[in-house]
Amino acid sequence: MAGERSLADKLNHLFARHTSRSGQEYSNEQVAAAIVATGVTISQSYIWQLRKGKKDNPTFKHLQALAAFFG
Repeated sequence: MAGERSLADKLNHLFARHTSRSGQEYSNEQVAAAIVATGVTISQSYIWQLRKGKKDNPTFKHLQALAAFFG
């Protein structure tokens, strides 16, 4: 469908809009560590792959964890 944004676009938008208290964009490592602390296994390299569009079919658990992190 024309105009539909990819998962990578949506995820990168969240990274750009939701910054740390210092105003800096969260790193893939910071997001992965925060998600792992909730008990969901995810790596910074997997988040990188999602953001680059190299992976585009995450599990529901991973989508929930990313959504929870970004509120």
